Amino acid sequence: MKPDSFYLRALFANFAIWTAFISISILASILDSSRAGREVNIALRIASYFTSFGPWMLITPVFFWLVERAKKNDQSLLVISLCFVVIWLPIAMAFDTLSSIVGRPQSEKSFIQQYLELPAWYWTYQLLLFGVVFGSCVSIIFYRRSQTNKLEAISAKQDNIQLELQLKELQMKSLQTQLEPHFLFNALNSIAGLIRIEESGNALKAIRQLSDLLRYAVSASDHLFVTLDDELSFVRDYVALQRLRFEDKLQVTIKDERKNQNHECPPFLLQIFVENAIRHGLEESGKTMELTIKISDRHKQLNLFIQNTHDKISKNKGTLGIGLKNLKDRLNILYQSPVVMNILESTQHYTVELTIPIEGKDNK
Repeated sequence: MKPDSFYLRALFANFAIWTAFISISILASILDSSRAGREVNIALRIASYFTSFGPWMLITPVFFWLVERAKKNDQSLLVISLCFVVIWLPIAMAFDTLSSIVGRPQSEKSFIQQYLELPAWYWTYQLLLFGVVFGSCVSIIFYRRSQTNKLEAISAKQDNIQLELQLKELQMKSLQTQLEPHFLFNALNSIAGLIRIEESGNALKAIRQLSDLLRYAVSASDHLFVTLDDELSFVRDYVALQRLRFEDKLQVTIKDERKNQNHECPPFLLQIFVENAIRHGLEESGKTMELTIKISDRHKQLNLFIQNTHDKISKNKGTLGIGLKNLKDRLNILYQSPVVMNILESTQHYTVELTIPIEGKDNK
C-alpha cells in the first residue's frame, strides 16, 4: 500500500468512526430523554455532542501524525502522551463546558464557573478517552510498522535469493564455458593426431563427426539439463570419433541399468569422464584401455560408475583434475547441494563414482 493511500484511508476511517460514535451517542441520549418524559431539542442535542466530541475527531489525526513520526522507542511515546495530557485535556474539558452551555443555554453561570465546577469524573472520562484514542493510534502505527518490516524482510530475502541464483547461474555458465573448450581441444587434438599419421580419409570423417558433435554442444549449452539418452548418444558419437584415432586400443562398454528412461542430467556429464579417461589413460600409456560406464537409478538418485584401466598411479592420487573439478563445481551449483564424487585409484584401474539427484527441470 502506498503511504498516501494509507494516510487517506486512515483519515477517512477516523472521521467515519467518530461520526458513528457521535451519532450513536446522540441517538442514545434522545431515547433516554424520551423514556424519561423529558422534552428533547434535537438540534441543541446534536450541537452539544458535536461540540464535545468534534474536537476529538479533529485532534485524532494529529495524534496519529505525531506518533507516526516519533522515534521507535517507548520514551518518545511517553513524552508525547504526557505533553498531550497536560495540553489537550484542559482544552477538551473546555469544549465539554461549552457543550454543556450549548445543551443548556438557560444556565446563568459563566463559562469559567461552569468549567471550574465540572465534576472529577469528567476529568477521568476525558483521560480514559484520551488513553483509548492515543492507544489506538499507537497500536495502528506499530502494527503498520510491523507489517512493513515483514514485507521489507520478505522483499530483501527474495532479492537475496534472486541475486544468489543469478550469481550461481553466472558461475555455472562460467564453469560450463571452461568445459566446452576443453572438449573441443581434445576433439581437435584427435583429428590432428589422424593428420599426423596421414589418415586423411579418417580425418575427414572425424571432421564431419566433430561437426555433428558441435551441433549438440551448441544446443546443449543453452540448457541446464538434457535427457540422459541424448547425452549417451553424444558420448557414443564422441567415442566413435576417438576410435578413428585409437582404433582397437579404445574399448568402451556402456551398461545402462536404469529402470526409468526419462531421466535428465547436465550436458557433457558423461563426456567429461570419457575425455578424462582417454587423456590420462590411453594417451599417456599408449596401451589398450578398457573404459566401462555403468548407469543405474535407485532411491531418486542417479548413480554413475566410470572405470578405465591404466598401468600407473598418478602423483596426485585420489584428487580431481581440472575437468572433473569444474564438473563437480558445476553440479554443486546446479543441484544447490554438494554431490558425491568418489575417486578410487589402483595400479590397474582408475574409478569415479558419482551420485546426483534424478530430479531436474530444464531452465533455458
